[in-house]
Amino acid sequence: MWARNGNAARNQSFYYAQTNYNTAFLDCDIALLRFIASNVCPEWFLNAIASSFYLDECLSYGSNPLLTEFTPKVVTRKEWVDSLIDGALRLILELVVIPWNIGGSEVKDMEREIVAALAIGDLTHSKLKSAIPERGTRSPMSDEAFDSLLTTLAVYSEPDQGSHIQQGVFRLSEDSWRDRFEPVFCRMRATTAREFSDALLRAENIERSRLNRSPGGKSCGHLWIPYRLIDFNSAGDALRLNRINRLLASPTFFAITYEILTMHVDEGQLSDSIVQQVIYLLTLSVAFISSKQFTSMCIDDRTQTESPHLSALTRLPFHRRRKPEEMDERTFALSMFTFTPSGKDSCSLLTLVVRIMRLLLNEGDTNADVDSNFATVLREMIAVSPEQLVRVSGCATQYTARFLNLLYRCDKNSRRILDSLMGSETEDSPRKVASDVDDAESRTKAEKRLAAKRRQEALLAAHKKKSASLMQKMMLREGLTQTQMDAMDTTEKSEVRHYECPICGDTTASTLSHPVGSLVSIVNNYAVEHSLPADDRPVSLLELDAETIKNNGCTRERHMMKHCDVTRRMLLEKRFPVFADLVQVPTGVEVRSCGHFAHMKCYKAYVQTLWESPPLRVNPLDLRVDVSCPMCRAPVQGLLPLAPDIDIERTRSNLAEKSEGSCVFKRNVLAVQNSLKKTNPPLQESDVENFIKYRQSFTNFIMRCEKWTTYRGDIGERLRSKGQSFTLGLAKANCERNVLLSELNISDRSNRQLPTEHLIYAARYEGTDRDITFANYQWRQLTYGFEVDGEHEASPAEETSTKDERPVEANDVKNAKCIDDSEVLASSTVAAKTALIRMGREVECDSGTPVMLFDMKSALTRISCYLITNDYLVNDDKKELLSFVYEVIVWATAVRSALLAALHLSIAQVKRILKHSSFAQVDSPNDNMLASVARSIMSKLFSQPHVNVDDLLRENTDEVDVLAAMRYACTDLSRYIAQLWHECRIKRLPGEMRIGHATLEELHLFLTGDERLSRSYLPIASLNKWVEVISRWIPFIAHALKMEALIWRRFTLLELPSSYDDVFSRFFGRTCVNCGSIPRNPFICLLCSELLCLDTCCVASTGGVMPDNEVERHAIQCGSGVACFLSLNTSLIVIVTRHKAALWGSVYLDAHGEEDRNLKRGKPLYLSERRFARLRSDWVRQSFEQNSMSFFNFEHLPTFLRDAHYVLSL
Repeated sequence: MWARNGNAARNQSFYYAQTNYNTAFLDCDIALLRFIASNVCPEWFLNAIASSFYLDECLSYGSNPLLTEFTPKVVTRKEWVDSLIDGALRLILELVVIPWNIGGSEVKDMEREIVAALAIGDLTHSKLKSAIPERGTRSPMSDEAFDSLLTTLAVYSEPDQGSHIQQGVFRLSEDSWRDRFEPVFCRMRATTAREFSDALLRAENIERSRLNRSPGGKSCGHLWIPYRLIDFNSAGDALRLNRINRLLASPTFFAITYEILTMHVDEGQLSDSIVQQVIYLLTLSVAFISSKQFTSMCIDDRTQTESPHLSALTRLPFHRRRKPEEMDERTFALSMFTFTPSGKDSCSLLTLVVRIMRLLLNEGDTNADVDSNFATVLREMIAVSPEQLVRVSGCATQYTARFLNLLYRCDKNSRRILDSLMGSETEDSPRKVASDVDDAESRTKAEKRLAAKRRQEALLAAHKKKSASLMQKMMLREGLTQTQMDAMDTTEKSEVRHYECPICGDTTASTLSHPVGSLVSIVNNYAVEHSLPADDRPVSLLELDAETIKNNGCTRERHMMKHCDVTRRMLLEKRFPVFADLVQVPTGVEVRSCGHFAHMKCYKAYVQTLWESPPLRVNPLDLRVDVSCPMCRAPVQGLLPLAPDIDIERTRSNLAEKSEGSCVFKRNVLAVQNSLKKTNPPLQESDVENFIKYRQSFTNFIMRCEKWTTYRGDIGERLRSKGQSFTLGLAKANCERNVLLSELNISDRSNRQLPTEHLIYAARYEGTDRDITFANYQWRQLTYGFEVDGEHEASPAEETSTKDERPVEANDVKNAKCIDDSEVLASSTVAAKTALIRMGREVECDSGTPVMLFDMKSALTRISCYLITNDYLVNDDKKELLSFVYEVIVWATAVRSALLAALHLSIAQVKRILKHSSFAQVDSPNDNMLASVARSIMSKLFSQPHVNVDDLLRENTDEVDVLAAMRYACTDLSRYIAQLWHECRIKRLPGEMRIGHATLEELHLFLTGDERLSRSYLPIASLNKWVEVISRWIPFIAHALKMEALIWRRFTLLELPSSYDDVFSRFFGRTCVNCGSIPRNPFICLLCSELLCLDTCCVASTGGVMPDNEVERHAIQCGSGVACFLSLNTSLIVIVTRHKAALWGSVYLDAHGEEDRNLKRGKPLYLSERRFARLRSDWVRQSFEQNSMSFFNFEHLPTFLRDAHYVLSL
């Protein structure tokens, strides 16, 4: 019984707490009061209002002696006066201005409701309809009429226009703001004072923009509330409700307004909003008295209500006035505006308004002539016709002048007073006399400035001569020649950057003694690794589900890039274990910066202040702590130490000077090899200890990032690299994701480029002897053809392919065997190492990693790291060496791509290629060179004794575009290295270049200065060696290599059908694969289309190895720890990661751009392309930063889904 009664009471309170119910009840109350006020004596009604709001006690705080003698009994505090007076004036305005049920149509009433609701805030279609007050059990108009009216009054704003996802909303049009906005009605409909303030602020912004656009117009200081005049000449109604306008001509009305204005002018006690309401009421009073609707005031009605017990206002002089017999009622009513209650020395209502207007003019410009300005403004406003005064725009001057205009036109006494005020301008107004500029004094000043300039130039010339002499003496003392001085780079200075710490407020450089770090967060991001082969056609959610049904419920396996990476790592560990963990740097972890910095000591203190009970002897820099940025409140999980600014003297090596080709190549090879060393920056003795602390702090940061990868669920986790390789992987991940964002046309305003430079700098000093050895090993293997001696050296080919160019043939290879670096590493004694090194390095041995199994981006990043951070090289020399490294590796990439393409060829296509007929349609110079290399590679590969063509290519049936694969590989590498240069400040990308859409020629021009590839960087010896070495392993690694796609396409999320009914009908009622029951909360994975169950029936204990819930387990297996699901019963997108979940929103909206969470409204839902594009963008960036979205513990997900429609926001 208690439960039943309690639920009933709760339901009633829920219904009656809604705005539309309360508003409907309020309408009835106001309508009843209006009916009463129209049928009783206006004096009695106004005194009843004054008594209810204790206006006599409120006005007793003024200066009128008739009221100051009155002792307040209720209003005992002066702070209450404003609220009570404002409430009384508000009630009078609502009764007089708002036409309640008098000859108005439903359309007009609905129009007023829509304008008031949209003035308070932009609303969705459903919220707008729910904001309309209830009138009976049926809606006042049909949906079609409502939508038609809404189209006239408002402008529809498409969903997701801003930085955050939002629903489609209706915004009040500018014409509606100007012609239909009624502040009195809007205030009545506002549930709080803040809502009405927001509406006034929006109206002010619209008005300012309109005034600024108008010819010669400009917005003034503070705009007044845009009150509109009402029509008093309308026909009467059956209930005679328009008789309520008599309130505007009663003595009590004039007494109340007079006392309020007196309090404001004499003591300034009341707020501006009250003064605005009083001026508006007086303006309405003048308009009513001068209208046809005005009738004679009944003296009997007035005298009958003169009862002292109602309020003390009846004692005021306005009630003692009697109309002379020769004066008509209209003239007598208008005389109230010029009546002086306390005699000739006191003010009238007119003079009070004039004083207010003069005070407002004086506030605008204290040095201006108030009399002149007042006369000018008044003359301009009086010239305006009354028809143009229904609505005025501007500040207080325009609204007070409107009142004076109407009064000037209908009252002779007022006209005489105003004429006298306007006529006093010429006699009393002071004039400012402008002083002339003295020409002689101006010429004297110009001559002095010219003489001072000549003296300054003479001093600079003497100082320059003295400096040159001093430089010559110092050169003689140091024994330096002019040639040696010219070799020193005196033009390039180390750029010292300064960073602002928001914690302490200081702006300093990042030095070893005062280190600065970047506030960063660490996220898992596998957007690049989820790429699919280009020949894997894009499929939608329903198509992939249909294939799953055909396969008896088994989801089709899709070979993503991350699967190929794992296969390659396992292959390297099995066949080439020496450097297996260094060949490919790990990715999937992204370091993201908000763009703000902090001193390390300040950040440490900041984190400690956020801990309730800070642990003893724990350094916050060594822990992963979830805090917020003190500046932008972005999530922060650590501090990335910035590269310290070390000022050293750089020597120009003149590597950019051109000389004979082979000499340049050998010189550059040696210069790069000299940089691949384990060195420390040039430090003073006092900085050595600080540098050790810097390295330790960065090592701690990398260890925190490594711990972040423990949740990824990667099957190749045991092969995860650490130290330098992991640091390079973080930098590589940032560059790849920035290129990906450009490819997908996703704009990202975050500071993703900031961490890369500092990660590259620290990676150099994270390297161990093993890392240095491997870097040298890779560089020697890549430049093998430039280092061979005498008879083994091959002359570089021509830079362009010509008809006379001889392709690389099999007999070009010298089958000499040499010792590999891996054998050197495996040697135990120094003597053995020396002996093995002296045996040479011509052909790769079985235990070494072949060049064709290198990850070229990783190799390029590792080698470039040492060049970028070389403190002794000037920037021009760095660019020359980096460009050389790029051209060497881009050709190695092309060769590797051609070898992979050869493994995918059919036997028929191989025969055509070897006959030189497959690339007959090639016209581009770069494609000609790539085609020539491809033919040479295949000719060499398929002539090797280790390769059985029939067994290797038997299963291949599809044609392969070899040139497209090679061009894709070279372009992909070029985009990556260009982005790396840009982020490391080696060479900035042009503003017009979109890195994700740049062609190979554009990128090659940016990186090398020439659009065309050069075959000089691919010696025949290198090509022959690479092909021969990999051919030995073909029988053992061909299957793994064939898994790698020749061209990758980006994959984000599955395509969704346009109608939600299609999704719902396909998956609703389907049984769960695990438990066999129909789930109450079905989830659909948008990566693989699998149907999952959120219910407890699919919870399985895994002993902590994997999450217990099926949804979380699938997030690890399918999305590497982060997954995107569609909740079928709610139409919401759910993001699941790291034991947390978040409601992203819905990509399915109704015809008005609204979500239908939990399908409560039952409207047809359609796919929003803009919303789905936003979801893809957030998914690629792994950045879910909407205002309406926050992550919560996963176990609370069912509760959040159940109550999702209650927390729906715009």
